[in-house]
Amino acid sequence: MKLQAAIDRRSLQETIELAKKLDPIVDIVEIGTSAIKDFGFAALKNLKSEFHHAEILFDIKTNDEGDYEFKSGYKAGADILTVMGAMDLSTLEKTYQVSQDFHRDMFIDLMAMKNQQIAPLMKFNQAIFGLHHSHDSSSNFDATDSVAKFHETYPSASRIAVAGGINLKSAAALSKQNLTEIIIVGGAISGADDPVQSAKKIYGGYQMTLVNQVLQEITTVMDDVDEKQLQAVEKIISKEKRIFVLGAGRSGLMAKGFAMRLMHIGYTVYVIGETITPSIAAGDVLVSVSGSGTTGSVLEPTEKAHQNGVEVVAVTSNSQSPLAKNSDVALIVPGATKAGDGVKSIQLLSTLFDQTTHITLDILTLMLSRRDNTSNDAAKAAHSNME
Repeated sequence: MKLQAAIDRRSLQETIELAKKLDPIVDIVEIGTSAIKDFGFAALKNLKSEFHHAEILFDIKTNDEGDYEFKSGYKAGADILTVMGAMDLSTLEKTYQVSQDFHRDMFIDLMAMKNQQIAPLMKFNQAIFGLHHSHDSSSNFDATDSVAKFHETYPSASRIAVAGGINLKSAAALSKQNLTEIIIVGGAISGADDPVQSAKKIYGGYQMTLVNQVLQEITTVMDDVDEKQLQAVEKIISKEKRIFVLGAGRSGLMAKGFAMRLMHIGYTVYVIGETITPSIAAGDVLVSVSGSGTTGSVLEPTEKAHQNGVEVVAVTSNSQSPLAKNSDVALIVPGATKAGDGVKSIQLLSTLFDQTTHITLDILTLMLSRRDNTSNDAAKAAHSNME
């Protein structure tokens, strides 16, 4: 769970100085709405260049002119920008598209919205959904209860942030609940006598170990892998067909690992690029792996093979990528990639995509082995005996 510290109602110099102090401690530094109104993007555009760790969120609360405001905000250095969920759907569609184009994040503020208003927003599947308790509201706000109810109502919303009176106790409860990606803390940090120490105390009071954070990321991605897509790939792959795999870098290693397992369970399988790999032809199956779905050394051969009658399975994080569009079946594994696609991660580059692709393709292998009645002993018999 990430910690976002909100800074507001300070002078420009105080805002910048505190932001730089919090940079190495928190995950996200929020420049609050009042600060944005007081100083504007121009005064804050150099802040990002002075950061070394944290992401920057500008709480601009876009209501209209979404395309212009989001482009301006990202150009000024923001990693995350906010839009009010109650606005016209066309505004959110524009801001979401800009966020995707810039490979940045959109935060949808759901303050004072009803369920029937929220439901149409679920199509923005990579957005952060913010449960926000208004400063002007006098009603009680139970963060863990609100998150639980929201998750139950909208299980497809994998990225949840919560703000409103968050303190050390509620932060610990939200961390234990394990449904929230971001907690937003305002006065308990920025209003403290020593904001830095307060941030350290809150962060240290709930933070999971790195092992648990990585496991949580993997679980989040795997929850979004569509079993129907796995079943569609299962139908394409059979022992009567030759299977070819293709990938570059670490994605290529995941593809090779899948090829090895297919060999173990009795398939004729080849790795594109190896010296003993034969030519591919119509009737064969090509499994192409690329997190971004735009890697040239993967995309170009895939397009050519598809045009020549080869059945293509695309394994990618980006459902709208050229690779996905040049496939018969797209298997979407929405882990973070170096291009900025997918579920966000604390890990480097495309590590989360690689990890979850490995798991997903191993699950596919298990499905095939069960369908074909191939036992573990049979797979073991095909394992290398030259080790």
